[in-house]
Amino acid sequence: MTRYKFFNEEALIWDLAEGRLSQGQIARKHKISPSLVSLIRQGKSRPSLKPRIDALRQVILDEGCRLVVPAIKALLAQEAKEGLEGKGETARKCRHYLLDRFLPAESSVE
Repeated sequence: MTRYKFFNEEALIWDLAEGRLSQGQIARKHKISPSLVSLIRQGKSRPSLKPRIDALRQVILDEGCRLVVPAIKALLAQEAKEGLEGKGETARKCRHYLLDRFLPAESSVE
């Protein structure tokens, strides 16, 4: 029979999936060893938790992208507008950034 150390699984899963705390911080928070935290994250200990951690991590990533993408689009639109309509150093830097970012490198163009 395997004995498991008691900890709040849901809170541990959230902390591992979120990635804001180090493994040492997670270990102290849940009163378990850092090596156990590492083994759980790798799926070597408590393998039933790994799919839950990975699924929650994907949900967090998807939600973050959903929230950030509109702001990035607006920022790029503002950068493009300044590059097209502006004059001076700021407009030049905007054009330079957009060309560097979105045109393929010369070495990859055939």
